Amino acid sequence: MSIRRVYASSPSPVVHPPSPVVMRSIVIHGHFYQPPRENPWLEEIEREASAAPHHDWNARIEQECYRPVVAARVLSGDGRISRIVNTLEHISFNVGPTLLEWLEVAAPDTYARVLDADRKSVARLGHGNAIAQPYHHAILPLSTRRDKVTEVRWGIADFRRRFGRDPEGMWLPETALDDETLDVLAQEGMRFTIVAPGQVRSVPNDGQPGRYTTANGRTIALCIYDGDISHGIAFGGLLVDAHVWAKRMLARSERRHTPCDATAVEAGHWEPAPESDGGTRPLTTGVRPPPPIRRDGAGARRPRPRGDARGSGRELRVVSRAPPCHRGRRDRGAERVELRSWSGTLAVEL
Repeated sequence: MSIRRVYASSPSPVVHPPSPVVMRSIVIHGHFYQPPRENPWLEEIEREASAAPHHDWNARIEQECYRPVVAARVLSGDGRISRIVNTLEHISFNVGPTLLEWLEVAAPDTYARVLDADRKSVARLGHGNAIAQPYHHAILPLSTRRDKVTEVRWGIADFRRRFGRDPEGMWLPETALDDETLDVLAQEGMRFTIVAPGQVRSVPNDGQPGRYTTANGRTIALCIYDGDISHGIAFGGLLVDAHVWAKRMLARSERRHTPCDATAVEAGHWEPAPESDGGTRPLTTGVRPPPPIRRDGAGARRPRPRGDARGSGRELRVVSRAPPCHRGRRDRGAERVELRSWSGTLAVEL
């Protein structure tokens, strides 16, 4: 009598294909501007008592904000400085021409680092992180078309002289816009601008920009920044803790998550708290987003979708409503843009 062992045949292992890694992008935009403070008769900035102990507010803000931005301290676990980082190399940004003019003379090291950040981003990404701004901080919807063209052309010329290349996008003062303003931007070769969520109805949930077609048939991309996070940075103390800031951004990106790139563009006036080391430490305490997150400037190279340079994405139209900075007023040309329809992703390199 022989004993035979019977083994249950185990089923063949099921091999599941690896889940595709969906890339998401968090785009941070920094807007830096100071008005010309020079006495028009003396052509010098007079002492401003409210800026003490500094001579004037330009000098104070340069030391508390602009210098830490281009030379941010990254701290190790024991609290020591491990390296110095120029944060502008990794974010989208614009600097007003009047501020650049002052920095060039009064803070040449900071000025040089601003230009160097753009050069390095071009070398790394193929696109520069810097975008242009109209030469003065004029509310363009209140200007004539001739003045709009002048401000935009002067801004482009100043950008070209300083950064050594043509800008791809332009920040509008207070993000104020109307059809004619957008038409002038497109006419002068600008491919995109950044707008507030209050200027757009039915803000896309996935963070994608939209295409606006002007009355003259020109097109331009509109990137909508995240209003809640922007307000938190400017007025809610969100920069006090880098980990809280990172979690907020990732949470917003997760809610917007789609197979397309989700973009959270943030902009706002930054008022660093004194206890936060000039605002530099919260930005650089070793926060590392997960690998699927890509942190780019607004000009970062991405796969080019099908379509023309400005694409066939969300179509936007203008309605007669005032943007937030003019709400409640009856100024000529103050309008809002409305999201009209969805026709795929926007074919524009941002």
